[in-house]
Amino acid sequence: RATPYYFLLFFFLTTSASPEIYTERIVGSADVYKRQPWTGGDASVFDRKKLQLPPQFIDTEVTREYYARYLAEVGLLDQQVGDAMQILKEKNLLQNTLVIFISEQGTQFAGAKWTNWSAGVKSAMVASWPGVIKPGTETSAIVQYEDLLPTFIDVAGGKVPDVIDGKSLVDVFQGKTKTHHSTVSYTHLRAHETRHDLVCRLLLEKKKKNERQ
Repeated sequence: RATPYYFLLFFFLTTSASPEIYTERIVGSADVYKRQPWTGGDASVFDRKKLQLPPQFIDTEVTREYYARYLAEVGLLDQQVGDAMQILKEKNLLQNTLVIFISEQGTQFAGAKWTNWSAGVKSAMVASWPGVIKPGTETSAIVQYEDLLPTFIDVAGGKVPDVIDGKSLVDVFQGKTKTHHSTVSYTHLRAHETRHDLVCRLLLEKKKKNERQ
């Protein structure tokens, strides 16, 4: 083409989120779910007795079993990311593509999700940008999810609107700065206590109203 063009592709991978995936909520019940254990990856490759648990874990057979399943899904996730990178390589796009991997905050193991500790509020971010990001570099810059959209706009040569939250990470990626945000904020809402709970209550009220009529 005469003018440059860009593509943006998101991969959403739902592995390694929690030891129990809430697949369906029963209307009218606050705590009853159909549940599905970790099933991705091959957990048989991990010797439960030889696993080195994080120091904050309570060492039980159940913990070791769940941790082995968790590690198996992390391995599957790594494979899936590798598959995506391989597609870019085969299409001769990898050397001209910014790849960013981000994760959610922590797992449901002790000391992680739903806590104020590091594993509960930090999210992983790994970026690859050949010719821009030096391999193996690390930064202590504080960044947030909302920084991604202005980053993509900036990389594509566009002007980031003032109404967009977040700031471009290009200067961080280029090593021009070691800081980004001075502070960050976070919040956590248990879905079944808020939005989903409200929907369930509305459905029950509607059902009762129809029965009265």
